[in-house]
Amino acid sequence: PPRSTLFPYTTLFRSETLARDILIRAGTSRPNAAIAARSLRQAERDGQHAAGLGALPDIVEHLRCGRLNGQAVPALTQVTPSCLQVDAGDGFACPAIEAGWQPFLAAARRHGIAILTIRNAYPMTLPALVAENIAGAGLIGLCMATTRVSLADGADTALPRHMALALPGAGNTATILQDSATRSEEHTSELQSRISS
Repeated sequence: PPRSTLFPYTTLFRSETLARDILIRAGTSRPNAAIAARSLRQAERDGQHAAGLGALPDIVEHLRCGRLNGQAVPALTQVTPSCLQVDAGDGFACPAIEAGWQPFLAAARRHGIAILTIRNAYPMTLPALVAENIAGAGLIGLCMATTRVSLADGADTALPRHMALALPGAGNTATILQDSATRSEEHTSELQSRISS
């Protein structure tokens, strides 16, 4: 069976179960832990260790210090017929995405385009995984994660951090055309330097 690349003696299925149990012990609700653990397993499957099991120590620390709310219940708002917003309540991004997922797909099929925005979320879900899932549903998936930076005048703005584009293929498959995760840190630092200067 497929194995974790970070812990080679652990199967991907077992890594998901392990992550879920650790998150529950650290104070995450069972539904949120199940969704978050699945996201960690998907990242591990793709070799993204920093967003996979390697992220668990930081996640547990943030749960314990209160930076991350493991009990958060996402709140979905229909802003326009084709624009939805989910407030993650300072919880994981992946349960928030899940909360808006079916309405988002339905809106995209009904109107030809749809936007799902997530706010007040703990950033752990890779855009490539979300774009892949959109494409797997038969749609063109474009996903972007942003980071907030403070400008020289004291104002805050959002800059793109990770971006991914995926196209649907035959049999519910997806082809990822662009995944900027590996280059995003340098890009964000460059943009911050330009804004501050």
